[in-house]
Amino acid sequence: MKVRLACKAEHRVLLQEAFLQAELLERREGELLMSFTVPEEEQGWFGKLLEYSPLITVLEPESLRQRMHSQAALIMEKYR
Repeated sequence: MKVRLACKAEHRVLLQEAFLQAELLERREGELLMSFTVPEEEQGWFGKLLEYSPLITVLEPESLRQRMHSQAALIMEKYR
C-alpha cells in the first residue's frame, strides 16, 4: 500500500528515523510530504502511524485515513 503523509518540517528527523524508507518532498515552507510503501499484510507500520499521529496527517489512501479515524474514535471512547 502506498502511504502519503504530511508533517511539519520541524519533525523531519524524528519521522525519517521512524519511516526509514520514506521519500520526502517539501510541500510548502515549513511542511513536508512523506511517501512510502508498506505491506498490507503486516501491521507493525500501523502502530508507528498511531504512535506519531499527533505529528502527522495521513493524506492517502482514503482507506487508511478512515482506519486512523476509527482507531482514534475507539481510543476517545475508552477514555471518556
